Amino acid sequence: MKFLLIVIMVYIFLAEGFEQVEALAPLDIFRRAKLEAYTVSIDNTDFVTSSHNVQIKVDKHFDDFLAEYDKIEDKSNLVLLCPGGLPGAEYLSKKEELISILSKHNKAKAPIAAICAAPSLVLSKIDDVKGIKATCYKGFEKNMQDAGMTYTAADVEVFDNIITGAGAGLAIDFALSILSKLHGQEFSDNIRHSIMLK
Repeated sequence: MKFLLIVIMVYIFLAEGFEQVEALAPLDIFRRAKLEAYTVSIDNTDFVTSSHNVQIKVDKHFDDFLAEYDKIEDKSNLVLLCPGGLPGAEYLSKKEELISILSKHNKAKAPIAAICAAPSLVLSKIDDVKGIKATCYKGFEKNMQDAGMTYTAADVEVFDNIITGAGAGLAIDFALSILSKLHGQEFSDNIRHSIMLK
């Protein structure tokens, strides 16, 4: 399998009560693809517990991320990813510094990914989302619609720099769609085939 030399970084933001499949399945896919992928605790804790009581040790604190973010010149190869899960996605939506960074990232047309409840609870709060097509967990679409986003009900939706997924069962397809957006379909398909996914 061939890997490209373009360095892509992914920060996956975790809050207490995150959905572990939506965070860890993409993390696994990204690391198989040799991306620089990191979990980030928005509360600056070393461990974060998921909505199903799975505790993981994070790679970075949010303060570490903030210190690194502005030093990264090419934001087009920097993915900011918000998993769903409750109350995790609600906590992400209330982290003002995160919403500010996501707004800045969106203004730069840099890649933002969110899945399950996060497209509705988190992305609906960032700047310049009116007209964006997105999906989310069914029943959570109201916040998106109120913000002027178009709910498509797709499994995975890729619209400009925004990639969204509907839920935990689509976490691998969601991750592979991010790879396809950044590295092309052939690259994504190579990773898909390497894990025996048809």
